[in-house]
Amino acid sequence: MLHILFGDPNRDLLRCYAVLLRGRGYAVTTVFDGAQVLEALARQSFALAILGDGLGRIGTKKLIPLLHEHGIPVLLLASGQAPTEADAVLPFPFLPQELYAAAEQILKKAGDPA
Repeated sequence: MLHILFGDPNRDLLRCYAVLLRGRGYAVTTVFDGAQVLEALARQSFALAILGDGLGRIGTKKLIPLLHEHGIPVLLLASGQAPTEADAVLPFPFLPQELYAAAEQILKKAGDPA
């Protein structure tokens, strides 16, 4: 089972999409800010990170290169201007099918069967 790290300050969005991703067969760890992303990274390896913008003091500009150093591709959920370092960007608003498709495309590109 592939493990996804999902970080976003919007707890309702996290809860909703974590349930949907688990229903698609993924293990999902949810976090609310950049510091929790770092804590989760220290405890677990992940096949993919899905990050929303606005993760607090340790934002996506700092987290994306760090995740890449660990070999973890990043799907960024962006409501505004997105850093180009992400492997893919999914702008708000999006449908659940668009999230699945973007995640599966990144995982296939990284060599993990989605």
